[in-house]
Amino acid sequence: MGRQRSAPCQRDAGVDDARSAALEALGQAQGDSSPLVLEFIGDPDPEVRASAAWALSTMVAPGRAA
Repeated sequence: MGRQRSAPCQRDAGVDDARSAALEALGQAQGDSSPLVLEFIGDPDPEVRASAAWALSTMVAPGRAA
């Protein structure tokens, strides 16, 4: 007989909320955290991706004062 497939692994919504909050905090942090934030641009969770994009949008590039 066939083997039963288990349901796909789903992440805990609380974990994704925490990841989003951490990314938003990185957007306000001193120093260049863009390499870390860029790792989350392709995240499967749309809220995490949005938080990463927002964090990147708040970062000031060296030599480009707001």
